[in-house]
Amino acid sequence: MKQQYQTRYELLHENYQKWLTGFTRHAVSWGV
Repeated sequence: MKQQYQTRYELLHENYQKWLTGFTRHAVSWGV
């Protein structure tokens, strides 16, 4: 159970990192 939760957390963290990277890239291109 704990291992499954850990995997889910890592997936969520990875998606968050990708989102943050994409958002930062857009912000730079928008000149914000």
